[in-house]
Amino acid sequence: MINIRTLKKAMSFGTRHITQVIDYYLEKGFTRPDRVSLNLTRRCNAKCIMCDFWRTAAREQNEISAEKWVETLEELHKWIGPFTLVLSGGEIFVKKGIYDIIKRAIDLNISLDILTNGIVFRSDENLRKLYDTGLSSIVFSLDGMIPEIHDKFRGREGLHKTVIDAIAKIKKQNPKMNIATMCIVMKDTISQMVDYVHWAKNLGIKSVQFQPIAPNFGSDDIVDGNWYKTNEFFIHDIDLVNEVMDELIRLRRKDNFIGNTEDHLEKIKDYFKNPNIVQAKQTRCMLGQTNININEYGDISFCYNFDNNFGNINDGPIKKTWRSSKANKFRKQIKHCRLPCLALCVRSFTLMEKIVLFFKYAKMGKV
Repeated sequence: MINIRTLKKAMSFGTRHITQVIDYYLEKGFTRPDRVSLNLTRRCNAKCIMCDFWRTAAREQNEISAEKWVETLEELHKWIGPFTLVLSGGEIFVKKGIYDIIKRAIDLNISLDILTNGIVFRSDENLRKLYDTGLSSIVFSLDGMIPEIHDKFRGREGLHKTVIDAIAKIKKQNPKMNIATMCIVMKDTISQMVDYVHWAKNLGIKSVQFQPIAPNFGSDDIVDGNWYKTNEFFIHDIDLVNEVMDELIRLRRKDNFIGNTEDHLEKIKDYFKNPNIVQAKQTRCMLGQTNININEYGDISFCYNFDNNFGNINDGPIKKTWRSSKANKFRKQIKHCRLPCLALCVRSFTLMEKIVLFFKYAKMGKV
């Protein structure tokens, strides 16, 4: 049921959309963002093949503290009003004080988007801490139905079972929490994607999302345009990709259980033909108006696709940094950016699309 508070939040997002479109042309930063991503840590308790963060010497003492993150949330909420908060890593649940960060966000009525590998929820105590925050929605990384594939890819034996067990416990102990899964599309999983959708429904979760294999996070592969030619997990069977994506699109049209947009699933086809040519075409990229990213050291940027840091949360009010001349310089660059990109933010949604998505997520408890 949609309540009055949700309707007020919808009106706030709708009004902000109009100012964001205007600012897209003015490039002055007079609007406010509606999506904030906090990269809390690069530390991780898994050893995923597609990520090098766990190989780095990231140290907890160099990270922004949980107390400072809570202060930052309060500052952002006072300035922006309602917004969507993405908590990312590394693995966010290795961060000391993570449950305090989540609880404060919920107390401020901030919409939360959380992805986890699920390892910490082998502990019933950690599950209890999660319930105590009041969190209503969570996404688990779950690469297919076959345990051996998921465990190999994530570098942890038994992890697939850990996630399945955690989902079962949450459904039993906290049935109101909405659970989704995120699956990497790669050579080892592509042939099971369609069956995965039906299997996930039988788990009783609310949604599945798909993300194609990408260059390793934290490695030089990100700037190497030839990475996919030698990557052992990249899919070179284009006919198979097309066949699977077409079937996923057909399934999505039935009930929207698949969280990706139809446009995104279509672009995955082009991506596996050549990931260097998939980009925002005939549309707007409005990250300079809609998004703030803050990394574990407090550096602020719009996009993770290139170096565009324009300040730090310790420099002063984030509102002032957002409207700085340095930020406006990067807004102009983003407006004309044509770098290869298959991020879900690659295309700016229309107001009507945002309305439909908002109420869909409202029903799922994500706003």
